[in-house]
Amino acid sequence: MRAKKSTALAGAPEIETSFYNPYENPAQFQAVDVQGVASNYAPYFGGDVAPVPEQAAVAASMPGGFTQIGVRDTSRPVGPKVRLPGELGKFVGGEIERHEYALALRGDKGAGKSRFQYQLLNLFAALGFNCGLFTLEIDKNSGVIEKYRDRYIAPANRARVQATSACDGIKSIREAAKVFDVIAVDSWGKIPNVAATDFDKLRKDFPATMFIVIFQSTSGGTARGGPSVEYDASAVCQVNLPGVAVFEKNRYADGAADEFQWDVNTQKLIGPAGA
Repeated sequence: MRAKKSTALAGAPEIETSFYNPYENPAQFQAVDVQGVASNYAPYFGGDVAPVPEQAAVAASMPGGFTQIGVRDTSRPVGPKVRLPGELGKFVGGEIERHEYALALRGDKGAGKSRFQYQLLNLFAALGFNCGLFTLEIDKNSGVIEKYRDRYIAPANRARVQATSACDGIKSIREAAKVFDVIAVDSWGKIPNVAATDFDKLRKDFPATMFIVIFQSTSGGTARGGPSVEYDASAVCQVNLPGVAVFEKNRYADGAADEFQWDVNTQKLIGPAGA
């Protein structure tokens, strides 16, 4: 896949948005001397404990794909982290990994899922990311789209948000994922002949592309598209009437996923949740 290039807008922080940069060689991890510690657990070790072999020998004996925990595997780089500024950035997690990032949005009818998606697009576009929006619920020529653009996408960021209402199945999403840094879909259920497994395949096949996808809610309050969607997503955000967003899952939250809430109507942080 070719490298992606995004030049930050004037006033936005410089950020590396090209395709993966391999990590620098990690420092040699010193072998741990457990001789003294293990001797305290002789009943479990059966008496004398053999010295720990050299790290290289340990690595050579491991099955393929294993590395010591906390040591980065240079054969599987995960790309740069993205620092998200402001109150909205704090709500989303403050700092996320670009690698295989996917945010699933669901919620009540009319609660503000689409409006919140536009706010997120503005956040990423302000950082210099090129965003592609599949507006499948509302035609891109609708006055509603113009209203959302004027209200939620800053003028300086609009050139970085491209929209389409044409979608010939999941292949259209996949083609766009080769071009854009961020793909937003409103909504997943409007993609013709889409399967629940397609969501995770997008993440795996295009790990440098970030996805912000709206799912309709089932009567049980889960994402319509199957439970795998919520397991596979990096984050799951519920938008409740009268326009309050809260994360039910967020791998990048410092504390509990639902620590904060976001008021879609005022675009302000109103957490912590329940306060």
